[in-house]
Amino acid sequence: RLACKGRDGRVPELRFRIVKAGIPFGVDPGPHQPLPELSVPPAPLLGPEVDGEDFGSQPFHEQERILLEDVLSCLLGVEGTYIRKVGSTSRATPAINGAPPPKSLPEARFEVEPPPGADASTVQFLRQLLPLCEHHAAVEAFVAQQGQHEYGAVNHALCAAMRELLKEWSGKVGRLEHALRAGGLSLAKLWYHAQPSIDTFALLRRVAAHVYGRTGGAVLNGIEEVMVRS
Repeated sequence: RLACKGRDGRVPELRFRIVKAGIPFGVDPGPHQPLPELSVPPAPLLGPEVDGEDFGSQPFHEQERILLEDVLSCLLGVEGTYIRKVGSTSRATPAINGAPPPKSLPEARFEVEPPPGADASTVQFLRQLLPLCEHHAAVEAFVAQQGQHEYGAVNHALCAAMRELLKEWSGKVGRLEHALRAGGLSLAKLWYHAQPSIDTFALLRRVAAHVYGRTGGAVLNGIEEVMVRS
C-alpha cells in the first residue's frame, strides 16, 4: 500500500512511501514453502518447440508446461509463443519544459492465441492472469519514463519504490520458473501465488496512470487522490 505521514494536518510534512501491508507481495514459494529439493539437475525450461497442429496431441501435463513457460515470460513483460502483445500506446518521451506531456500512460494489452486442441480450462486460467501482465507492463513503462532526471526528486523517489517492488516480483517469478523446472508448478498453483500480486500491481498502475506526466507536488496530490478513492 501507499503510506502517508501527516495526513491529519498536525505534521506539516507530507511524505509517501510504498510499504507492504502486513503481507508479502504474494504467497511466496520460499522460504516458508521451500521449493522441491532436486536430486538431479533440472530439465531445461524451454523444451523443443511444439507445432501448433501437434499441440492437441500432447498430454495435458505437457500442454500445461508449455503454456506455463509462456505466461511466466509474459509476467516479466516478454511475449511468449501463445500469449502476445496485441496493442501498445506510444512511448514518446514527455517534455517537462515546452511541449505538453502525453495524456495517458503507455500501456500494453496481451491476448492468448491458443493453439488448436488446447485445453479450454487451461486457456481460461491463462486469460485470468493477463491483467497482471498488463499491470506489470504499465508500471515498468512509468518507471522507465518518470524515473528520468528531468522529472525531479518526487518522481525519483516514487520510481525507486516501484523499482523495489518490480525487483521483488522478478525474483518471485524466477522462483516460480525454478519450481516449473522441478515439476512442482501447475497453472492452479501459479494462480494461487499470483492473486495477491494482481491487487498490488493494479494499485500501482492506477497511481502511475494518474500521476503520469506530473512533477513535484502534483505527484503527491495525485497519489493522495488515488488513495482516497481506493
